[in-house]
Amino acid sequence: MTFLRIEGVNFAHCIEDTNDLSTRRGGGLMLLDAVNDISTRFEGKLKAISTGASMGLFEVTDATLAEKVATDVRKYLSDHALFKFGTFVVDVAKDEFPAGAERALAANRWRQMGTLSFSSIGLTASTSGACAVDEVRPGSERMTIKAEPNQPVSASVYARRKDGIGKKQVFYGTHLEGDKGSNCLQSLTYTYDFEELAKELPSDIKPETLEGKIAVFYADGNKFSRFNRNAKSTATLSEWDTYIKRQRKVLLAKLVQTASESPRWQRNGAIRLETLLWGGDEMIFVVPGWCGMQLAELFFQQTKSMQYPTDTGAPLTHAAGLVLCHHQAPIGPMTRLAMALGDSVKTPDNESQVNAMGWMVLESFDHAGGDPDGYLKRRFRHGAVDLKQLSLDPEAIEAMTTKLPTLKDNLPRSTIVRVVRMMAEGVAFNGKNGEPVTLVANSYRQIDSAMQSSRKFGDWISLWKQLHSSRDGGDWNADPTHISPSDLPAWVKLLELWDYCVASEPAAVSKDAAKGAAR
Repeated sequence: MTFLRIEGVNFAHCIEDTNDLSTRRGGGLMLLDAVNDISTRFEGKLKAISTGASMGLFEVTDATLAEKVATDVRKYLSDHALFKFGTFVVDVAKDEFPAGAERALAANRWRQMGTLSFSSIGLTASTSGACAVDEVRPGSERMTIKAEPNQPVSASVYARRKDGIGKKQVFYGTHLEGDKGSNCLQSLTYTYDFEELAKELPSDIKPETLEGKIAVFYADGNKFSRFNRNAKSTATLSEWDTYIKRQRKVLLAKLVQTASESPRWQRNGAIRLETLLWGGDEMIFVVPGWCGMQLAELFFQQTKSMQYPTDTGAPLTHAAGLVLCHHQAPIGPMTRLAMALGDSVKTPDNESQVNAMGWMVLESFDHAGGDPDGYLKRRFRHGAVDLKQLSLDPEAIEAMTTKLPTLKDNLPRSTIVRVVRMMAEGVAFNGKNGEPVTLVANSYRQIDSAMQSSRKFGDWISLWKQLHSSRDGGDWNADPTHISPSDLPAWVKLLELWDYCVASEPAAVSKDAAKGAAR
């Protein structure tokens, strides 16, 4: 067999080189579209085996023309008005599967190391200075940036940004095309930028401090690559690829449907949703801050039944990261932080992977920097709090979104603040034998009394159990002998995510009404 493998590489120079949303969107879709375009344009010469967000593995139908096909693919990419601003590696290899596929991958890596890490196309001399967006390349084109007309931009930014703006409104309909109900999805419109996405709180959302907040959600399949590595034939690999694409399509359809039926996900008829990464194992969504926990719950509910093979295989799990921040926070660092939080909940290779989500609430990106674990150590320097202890599994996420909103009216938040502060400062257990001080013990009793009198004590016990870092030792008990420093992560989860766990919507909106509003 003869294989052709294409991959978009060096994302730092075609996606991550700017925090401008439209330019990043255009760069990400460029990689996805290039692989899909090659598959369509060279149909008959190439047979797709597996295609992801930026990678495509094909079988060359006529082995004698393999090198010519590879040359034609490279020329097509380098001549394309948009694709030429990315960096792609294209190579062929001949061998039986899987050795041939591995040889093509090795050739891609070798070519990547031997070529420039950025596209030099469009780097012409300019008298306009540096690009107003990436601030590195020469500004050889002109376009409106942040309502400022005639700003100098590089040829790369110009092409990516223009395409990113144009593709915004058709991305979801295109990727859901052919599904039941896709005609209705085609008519939906979406917010263009984070300010539009996060501003103007829906009337039933409280508190007002959620105004302008966004949620950056990242998810990655645990050990999905093992199916690529362990495939015994191209048919097996293709079947796995088809299964994952189908599951992702179902997920996207559910997300868009939920957003189209909920006023909280809309502003002036436009859906508040942004997709920054799509295809393959990984995805990144951005939604309003008040929808972040709902998105996490929806994601895990939609993927919990995934298993492969579908009838006899083991469950497929995901690691996720959620960053809750202001919409003006630089999106590049925010997405990297979300990825780091997702990586933090993965288990070592020799252990079973589980569904889990790392999360962080940031009022300013400077609080965490690039070291989320170090940030937690500085903030809770006297308390045992780390990313693993703060992680949430799907059951805990559901408990937070369904139970916490109903308890807020009776749960004394100021008392929880006091407990967290004293534990974090290392003054909560200063009794003679390390027992909790009177103020902490009284705080537990106050919370216990409030929950007992609220007639929602059962919900409180259930929620506490889900949030406790050690489930087998997380039974609620206000007796001082049962109060432990290990309670701190549960209190932190409750306090930090309090505002982002919002009450259920008063009434559901019908599909017909939602479609009318979207038009």
